[in-house]
Amino acid sequence: MIAVICPIHNNPASVAAQIKNYASVHGDSAVHILHPSIESGNTFEGFARNYRFDCPVLTCNNRLPTNYYTALGAAISATTLLDANLGEITHVYYHTDSDLLVQRGFTELIKMHDNGYRSKIGDERWHPYKAMLQDPRFKKLRDALEIGEDDIRIGRIEGCFFDIAVWKEMFAVIGKYFETETLEDKTSRWPMEACLFPTLARKLLQRDHASTTNLILTKPPQKRDIGKKIRDHDANIVQVDDIVRAIKKNVHKQCFGMKWFSPDLEHPSRKFVAQMI
Repeated sequence: MIAVICPIHNNPASVAAQIKNYASVHGDSAVHILHPSIESGNTFEGFARNYRFDCPVLTCNNRLPTNYYTALGAAISATTLLDANLGEITHVYYHTDSDLLVQRGFTELIKMHDNGYRSKIGDERWHPYKAMLQDPRFKKLRDALEIGEDDIRIGRIEGCFFDIAVWKEMFAVIGKYFETETLEDKTSRWPMEACLFPTLARKLLQRDHASTTNLILTKPPQKRDIGKKIRDHDANIVQVDDIVRAIKKNVHKQCFGMKWFSPDLEHPSRKFVAQMI
């Protein structure tokens, strides 16, 4: 069974629609673990009962701090819940609450490749690079694991997946150096997952890329740059034309999804996906 971990915010109907989209593809082969952000003020109490999903849905009671830059606390909390309650998990898939699957084969793709993530060499062109190097927690981790600056890898993490043994080993390391009490510190205001996941996976697996695949999720072309909150602009959300182009590019017909769907459940792109899946 695959554990699908997702940090969520304050739109239960949109989150429910996302889970139903995924469940229509993976059936009973996955369980969803949700971490409601503290900032939302919504605990999502009774969420699974109210929407009657066709797959197990669990909600983290131990909510940890997250912010616009990172949701590492959500992944830590969800992993603790996973360890405490689930004994049949083979893989972990990590995503956020703005995406939908567009083509089938989710379970098959993950089981075929075991690990899929984006990994590229990090340098100062990555805007959080300086904050990353200055984080004392990351320095202690690097020193302990003998990870030099040339060994640091970065990559977008929405749509990544890992074999459960790799995931647990990564979070054993993360938990040792990134104590939950420090997640509200100013040092936490950088996208920690986007560095920790590919850097640790590379170290543990002893290779740059863990498999022949990459992320399951893609994103539409950025149509307008409005600074840090690019995805909040209507011009940058997924449109039907974006989906059609992505399908045409998917020559191997493997499962994929797209991020930055509108929260409007009546948006044409959502209706288009519902007709296809």
